[in-house]
Amino acid sequence: MDRRLAELTSRLSEQRVKALPDLERETTSMDHLVVLFKALSNEHRIRILQFLRERGRMEKARGEEGVCVCHIQEAMDLAVSTTSQHLKVLKQAGLVRSKKKGKWMYYSIDEKGMQRFKDSIHWLW
Repeated sequence: MDRRLAELTSRLSEQRVKALPDLERETTSMDHLVVLFKALSNEHRIRILQFLRERGRMEKARGEEGVCVCHIQEAMDLAVSTTSQHLKVLKQAGLVRSKKKGKWMYYSIDEKGMQRFKDSIHWLW
């Protein structure tokens, strides 16, 4: 009986070890979802994403690589520091990317980040 119990315990341990990468992936996906939902839990950040999407298309058509933070701040009617903080949260969530040109920062939608967001939502359902 002890021998059977030992074999069963050994098999269960092996199954747990095999399942561990899936569990780690789920935990990583869950952590990423939390960061994403926190980033999207603010109306201003959602408006910034919408603005970047719309304005970014126009800028891209003109050969530009993003939207100047000064234009985002002006359109959102927020303080520069508040706008920068919102953009920082969006960047940490992987939804936007930035590039410095001279003294200004230019922001754009991170298409790969948006695809990861869509994949994460799909994972959730």
